[in-house]
Amino acid sequence: MNFDQEALAAAQRRAFLALASSKMKDGSANPNFVDPKLCTSPAMLIQELAWINTTQSFDFDFSLTAPAQIPGTNNNRVIKKNDVFAVYGVQILQGTGTNSASFIYRSHGVLPTDDAIYNSTVSLKVESSTYVDKMEGQFFRHNPNNSNEYFGEMGMQLINPIRIIKGETGTFTVSITLNSPSAALVISANTVISMRLHGVYGQRKG
Repeated sequence: MNFDQEALAAAQRRAFLALASSKMKDGSANPNFVDPKLCTSPAMLIQELAWINTTQSFDFDFSLTAPAQIPGTNNNRVIKKNDVFAVYGVQILQGTGTNSASFIYRSHGVLPTDDAIYNSTVSLKVESSTYVDKMEGQFFRHNPNNSNEYFGEMGMQLINPIRIIKGETGTFTVSITLNSPSAALVISANTVISMRLHGVYGQRKG
């Protein structure tokens, strides 16, 4: 989906204020406060998993113990222990290539059968609670007008309210659960599912 710039700017502003405002709306201290000078917007956290047809659930870990980048294999980007991240958008891309340095990212499959990833339900779990559930996988599929078209928000959905990831959080997982088994499908080789969280990154002092 191609979001207009006003919607994106509003989402980014809400996420920025979620970190950079010292007070909550009720006047209490903001437990996620970060010096505005140490906030980066827009920023992104990334986790990638191999696209295979032998599993029905893909769980992307964004906690402190999330898998770090493996050069040549993925382009993961993780949070640091003392930092916080305010999420305003969730994006799903498919990356194809024999080396992560040259992955080509698309918001749709190379083969029609690769689009099985969008016949799914997307959920987000923080600690023991599932805060986002029943998001339709088809929301994330975007088929551009031509193969050369690309923009940063392809395959992204804005979410409400803003969700906060802390480096000290034990569990922050985004899951894609296929609606039907894909074992009978012939899918593209050398492909990863790239789960990307758009947001504001706050660097805590100390």
